[in-house]
Amino acid sequence: MDINGITTLIGSLGFPIAACCVMFYQNSKLQETLNELSKTLTSMNERLTDIETNVKTLEKERSV
Repeated sequence: MDINGITTLIGSLGFPIAACCVMFYQNSKLQETLNELSKTLTSMNERLTDIETNVKTLEKERSV
């Protein structure tokens, strides 16, 4: 294979391979971000549940 054939092969296959690598990297970073957001939402849900419980307890105490 001559140098022009190698250049053509890299030109035709190099970009798709590089694009796949970049997309894989971005997808892994996105997955990490989504996992962190999921943990944050779970934590916020637990806090809201605690606040709701406390408000209901206070309302019961007031009504008595």
